[in-house]
Amino acid sequence: MAGKKSVLRRTLNARWLRWAGMRALVRAVPALGRRYSFPLVSLRAVEQAARVLENTTETMHIEATPEQIESILRPAMANDLGDTSTYPQARSLRYSQAALLDGCDIAGHTNTILRRSDNAMLHFRNGIPDWNLAKPVRLRERAVAPGLYVVLDRASHYFHFLSDDVAPLLHYLDRLQPPGEVLHVVFSADAAGFKREGLKALAKAYPSVKLLEIAADEKLTGATVLWLSRIGATHEWMPIDRAMVDKWRNILLDHYPVPPPSARAPGRRLFIGRKGAKLRRLKNEDEIAAMLAKEGFEPFMPDANDQRSQIEAFGAADIIVAVHGAALTNLVFCRPGTSVVEIFPSNFIKSPYLWLAAKLGLKYQGFFAGNGDYWQAFDANAQDLQRLVWRIIAETPVGLRPEGGLSKEASLSAAPLARPPGPLEDE
Repeated sequence: MAGKKSVLRRTLNARWLRWAGMRALVRAVPALGRRYSFPLVSLRAVEQAARVLENTTETMHIEATPEQIESILRPAMANDLGDTSTYPQARSLRYSQAALLDGCDIAGHTNTILRRSDNAMLHFRNGIPDWNLAKPVRLRERAVAPGLYVVLDRASHYFHFLSDDVAPLLHYLDRLQPPGEVLHVVFSADAAGFKREGLKALAKAYPSVKLLEIAADEKLTGATVLWLSRIGATHEWMPIDRAMVDKWRNILLDHYPVPPPSARAPGRRLFIGRKGAKLRRLKNEDEIAAMLAKEGFEPFMPDANDQRSQIEAFGAADIIVAVHGAALTNLVFCRPGTSVVEIFPSNFIKSPYLWLAAKLGLKYQGFFAGNGDYWQAFDANAQDLQRLVWRIIAETPVGLRPEGGLSKEASLSAAPLARPPGPLEDE
């Protein structure tokens, strides 16, 4: 364990040294910042905008039991990002921003917006861009045609694609977009399959959306950029509601050839583990999987390039047992009343899927296992989990009745994916 910490420390130190060294060079020779697309400062986009379309703050709230507040929300305060001061009241704030930024470049290696006049990065808040957002690379310039462009900065993270990219886009397209406006959606050439297909589905549902791929060594220049942000003060809480989830699900079901409800096996029970994962691995997963198999659970490993199978599996499930991870974003495909058990190491409890389950009408239960090590790898007590599963099985009717609007016949098939299969990126 000490060896792993030492390697990580050396890696971070090397990244920090490269970043700090480049900052010193750019301060001394500002022209290097533009040449290598390396910003020294981040400025709040809505304060630099040519026109602000929306800048609001709203309250987010879930119905959480006292037990959920004590066992999940309070412990999660140490691990979740953002302002968690209102966790004991199961509340947070949601910030919704939309603004037009003139004279901008879009850097393909970081998916960031750079103001062409001074190379400042335009983002959610003022500050100093860290080494993930400020990387010195000589990019090929590519001029864009006149129009409006929005950049999606979550290349392959399943949870944040829906939370940080799709949710603001749907909000803009349904509430703020002027009639007749064409919106160019810029996404990375290395985007995972679920993102590529999701954007194709979005463009099919909204003819005003045009997709534009950007390579990691490119910089789009001279663009009018639409800045969109719709996040919670507690960043782990997805800024999405039942109506928006239903809309996104229906957009995907119009894109993928998903069998109708009558053709699906009813009452599936799923176990989603993390075997082979670097982070948050269940050490005794084989034991847990064997126990759950006796109770009728099938193992399911979501594939980042096969979202269709995820829609089918989660949409047909009555009970889901899963180790905490991005795969639980698929709860958006579940029917109201589906039972969900999320397994945590006791020293790393997070709250996004409690929040999502509460918003979607799912029956949620946290299961707290042993403490995780440096990589959050941990053991779970199979007997304790089995007792919990027995109780949930006894309380769950077989084959939940699908609610209206949650399932529909397939239409056009999605195009075959050229990218190789791969797991979902973790949080």
